[in-house]
Amino acid sequence: MRNKILMTLALLLTAVTGAWASGEIVVTVTAEDLQADKSTTFTKDGVTIKCWDRMQEGLAFSELYEMSTTLGYFTKIEITNQHPEGISGINGISGFTVNGSVATWTGKASSVGLGHNSVGPVVQFVFTIEPAEPAIDFKWDPATKTGTFTMPAYDVEIAPIYAPVAQWAKVENVDQLPTAIEGIYAESTDAIVTAGTVAKIGETENVQGTVMYAVGTSATEQPALTAFSADVPTAKDITAAGDVYVWYYIKGADTPEGQTATAENTFNDSEICAEPIKVTVLSNKFDITFNAANDNTIEAGKATVTVGGTAATVTEGKLEGVKMGTEVKVTAKDGYKFRKVEAKKGGPTTTVTWSPVSCYGTYTQDGVTLTPSNGDAVLGNNFYQFGDNTFTTTLGKFIKIEIVFESTTYTFDGWTMGTAEQYQPDPHTYPDWWKDLLKLTWTGNADSVTIKGKDVFGIHRITFTIQ
Repeated sequence: MRNKILMTLALLLTAVTGAWASGEIVVTVTAEDLQADKSTTFTKDGVTIKCWDRMQEGLAFSELYEMSTTLGYFTKIEITNQHPEGISGINGISGFTVNGSVATWTGKASSVGLGHNSVGPVVQFVFTIEPAEPAIDFKWDPATKTGTFTMPAYDVEIAPIYAPVAQWAKVENVDQLPTAIEGIYAESTDAIVTAGTVAKIGETENVQGTVMYAVGTSATEQPALTAFSADVPTAKDITAAGDVYVWYYIKGADTPEGQTATAENTFNDSEICAEPIKVTVLSNKFDITFNAANDNTIEAGKATVTVGGTAATVTEGKLEGVKMGTEVKVTAKDGYKFRKVEAKKGGPTTTVTWSPVSCYGTYTQDGVTLTPSNGDAVLGNNFYQFGDNTFTTTLGKFIKIEIVFESTTYTFDGWTMGTAEQYQPDPHTYPDWWKDLLKLTWTGNADSVTIKGKDVFGIHRITFTIQ
């Protein structure tokens, strides 16, 4: 698996210029050449001479107006006249100098005109040519910002422009990276991370790139590059609860259409993040427990249950793995009617036990807090009649509280009294003497539970069941 999407400095644009040939080309057109071809357009070895008319002897050109080449560029042209007195027709034409019977042009052009001037009779033309290099087939891949060409049989000059790596936006110098979103259920369309923010290009509203995301199950192995998408990942395709890992990077902005690549408008991709974002996705399947108010349980055949329109079998009073959002219907069979059906939040419970009990004023242990209304209401393992005692928890809601203790002379509203196991008050003096421990039990569903200020002596343990 690649650790980097691209090399840190990628070629944005490669201009292939300045190839040097091994030598110049010289083409000579003689009087004999001209005599063999009396047309107004004469071509030899990649050089063409055009005129308006040719005189009968084949050596004189009437209104010679253009010389051109397909080989590259003229750098020098020498035209030699048959008369030693000189070539009067070319005098004053830009680029030409006349010395006796020879007119010379120097420069760099693929075609040279004479403006319809008569020249002749001509002994010869001598053309010096700088050959043109064939165009280099340079293939540019904008996706990877790399250029490729096949090396020709001559030197090549490359002029690269390097792209900066796209950057994250910063707030108080902190990169605005994607972050995990917790509490998302499997198969929901909710995003599992917040979107990262990319820096802008200069003072514009255009960003330097696009954040790309991929969801995997490994905290160490990056997904394939083809797995990344610009869509912020959701839990839609996550079918089970558990941890997933979101990998991300910035795909650098390509050169805007119609513009030339520069270091200000084109950006390289960042590296894939070194550590992915861990997201814990919650299960979207839950259990239903059927608690019958009498002996007429679901299994007794007096009712049917459908889940999502399909008949379901209740086993030992429970349906397991019912998908969130699915319709559940309970129907009494013929001959039976429901007087009332109640439904309330169920789910796993947490049990917290204080044993031994040793409280002095407000006391917290394992997510449960005891708060007395009076400082004298609780001391050690005893509750006293000087004030009420209230239990609260950060773990959910109380559904049951059991206080196992040695003695009291009171009853408590909202609590039931019973017995627990036996204990030995004085095993050394009276090894055969055993007594019953008493048990106060509260049941319900509440954020807080209060026991009124009355004497409860010798508390052995308090057990809290929380949902």
